Amino acid sequence: MNYLMTTNYNHNNFNKSPRPTTLKGIPFAWQDKRVMKVIRESFNRRKRPIAIALYQTLTEQASNAGGKQGKAVSEFSAYLEGLAEKIGRSVATVKRYMADFKRLGIVSWQNRKWGHRNLANLYTLRHYSHHNSGPTSVHNNELSTVAHNSELPIKERRKDSTIINKDVDNSGITKGFNSLKDILDKRNA
Repeated sequence: MNYLMTTNYNHNNFNKSPRPTTLKGIPFAWQDKRVMKVIRESFNRRKRPIAIALYQTLTEQASNAGGKQGKAVSEFSAYLEGLAEKIGRSVATVKRYMADFKRLGIVSWQNRKWGHRNLANLYTLRHYSHHNSGPTSVHNNELSTVAHNSELPIKERRKDSTIINKDVDNSGITKGFNSLKDILDKRNA
């Protein structure tokens, strides 16, 4: 039973007391140490505490959702305002860090609506992947190649797919119409 013993130092008083053998009735939130390592390696010294606070808040929310269901879950719903309040930052800050977490593969989410009303987003804490083990340049002075290079082809594809008849000369269609410059010149004259 020595493995259950812990050493506590309380003002130079040596005290051995047994650890509790069960977590029943004790509130806790599981955190993947590998994800914490990725966060610590990915954010610079100034941004790291906010990133850790946000991840702890996410794991706490997941734990609360699991407690209601009686099992461990990785999906939970939350409002951005609630997350921002828990870490003491703005909603814009939470959005920035959540985008970084998404690029790192830590979390994914769905924005939900009911008619015109916004509902709480549905977040999923992603399973750790060994591909996440290397540090990235998120929030450093360098460009984040994960974000910029991967998004460029998608934007280019969207641009190409939204331009209809891009090889057609449409100059004949505008006969009889004045350009905006001509209209403004007449107005100012």
